Amino acid sequence: MLDSMTLSALLTSRVCHDLISPVAAMTTGLEVMEEESDEEMRQHAMDLLNASAAQASAKLQFVRLAFGAAGTAGAELDLDEAKGLASGYFDFVKPDLDWRAPGRVVPKSICKIVLNLCLLAAEAAPRGGHVRVLGAADGPLTIVAEGPRAFLPETARAALAGDLDEYDAKSIQPYYVGRLIDTAGQTLTIEDGEERVTFILAPAG
Repeated sequence: MLDSMTLSALLTSRVCHDLISPVAAMTTGLEVMEEESDEEMRQHAMDLLNASAAQASAKLQFVRLAFGAAGTAGAELDLDEAKGLASGYFDFVKPDLDWRAPGRVVPKSICKIVLNLCLLAAEAAPRGGHVRVLGAADGPLTIVAEGPRAFLPETARAALAGDLDEYDAKSIQPYYVGRLIDTAGQTLTIEDGEERVTFILAPAG
């Protein structure tokens, strides 16, 4: 088990990794606006600023709940809130999001786990495709990654189980969700298919 200081430092590195691209693009857009007199170029820069600001905002709102203490005032959240955050995040990754699980009030930890599993699913479909979130009014929740060469790397599987010797900004996220699953009294089953990875989250026992 990682100590809390190492875990927080690596999670911070992961958040910075996600945000550095849109923030850098915003900086570039501002530089062009300051230096360029051509109106067409200035409009391109403004479009870049708007798109990058939207991306940064969507990712910040997502990680605020997925990694942070958002919603701490209440012990429960509606899955529809997680759906909204995931929809914004998936506007800026390759696979599409197909969220079919109905809204229902669940412990905040379950919302955090589902968002983190969506991240894993997105990374399991690096060439695009679909991430589907499935479930009924109660019972297990299923997150499916489908796409060309969809797979979950062995490093991510080992990190989920807490079996890596060393962690970095990439492997810390599956490690984190693995610990969330443990502390929430849940179990995770991973099923591999042809160009498909399925994550099934269910109560332990």
